[in-house]
Amino acid sequence: MSEECILNLIPRPAPEPVVRYTGYKSQHRARVRQEVRDAKTGCWKTMGHAVEPPKFPKCYLKKDEGFKLCPPDIKPTCRNNKLPPLPRTPPLMIRSSTNHIARNAALNVLAHPCPSFIRRGIVDDNKGHLQIVEGSNLEKRYVCKPGYGQVPRYILKRYHKQHEAQEEENRYFREMRQHGTDRELTPEERQALLNGLKENWDRLNREYICGLKLETSNVQERHKIRLENELDELKRYIQMIEKHETIFVPRY
Repeated sequence: MSEECILNLIPRPAPEPVVRYTGYKSQHRARVRQEVRDAKTGCWKTMGHAVEPPKFPKCYLKKDEGFKLCPPDIKPTCRNNKLPPLPRTPPLMIRSSTNHIARNAALNVLAHPCPSFIRRGIVDDNKGHLQIVEGSNLEKRYVCKPGYGQVPRYILKRYHKQHEAQEEENRYFREMRQHGTDRELTPEERQALLNGLKENWDRLNREYICGLKLETSNVQERHKIRLENELDELKRYIQMIEKHETIFVPRY
């Protein structure tokens, strides 16, 4: 119970009723209900009345008044009332002159033997444990191969190609020497040229290594790139001279 208060004596208006939401309701709800109710009463009358009213149970069926059976099978006929011709079958009771027994015997004798699927094995204990020989490394298969110890074919093929290329190069050099257009460097000149290239490479390499310790700037970065290009070019020349024993230079 609430405590007594003078404010309770003042008349107050009645609170408004709370209307709760009961979901969506269509405005055509009543009309749809009436249409469904009307459709249930006469929905089976669309096909019309029966052609013949059903008979009473007291009236029994007479002959040929029940269910009709399916008509018998009708033979196929053509438009000219003639049946199609029958397929030709080989005549029976014709004896062949082939001796099938001798033929089968000859085929079996001349046939290739079937591959044996029996796998060789070794029994290695008294309990009958069988170990397959294939893949067990118990027999020498690699060293007993037909081509064991011989040079592989791809190596021989590559060797022949290199030998032919060397012969072609030597023949070209002989022709150039006969024409006299180029001059062959002597071993002393070749060695002096090789030593000079190596000295230049050492000098540039020392300069490149000393430049790495300093602080880099735009000018020093470009200088370093130029040194790297020169070192790569000298290295390529040195490898080319070391690879070829015979070197020709043009005559000036």
